Amino acid sequence: MKYQIKVLKDKQTAQRVVDFLTGPNAFSQTWAPNEKKIVKQAVEDSLNAKNHRYWYVEVDNMIVAAMGVRENKYGSGGYVMDEDYLAVHKDYRRKGIAS
Repeated sequence: MKYQIKVLKDKQTAQRVVDFLTGPNAFSQTWAPNEKKIVKQAVEDSLNAKNHRYWYVEVDNMIVAAMGVRENKYGSGGYVMDEDYLAVHKDYRRKGIAS
């Protein structure tokens, strides 16, 4: 199956990305206090930032992968994921989405 990677551009989809990232299918760890709020803020901030983006993959209107990156603090064109996330739905792992 080929997957289409889409750029996050609107608030409605941003909420769906947040719901995916903070739901049971993306990560299985115990969330730190306020960590879900930080995830939501990072996704929402990417909508208005020049050098901060989120991408996502949908299958049958369900988000199955999401990734965010922002330009590094040096502004050199390099990017970091230190405050963002990469996740693939547990049922879609090892199928090449994140490669």
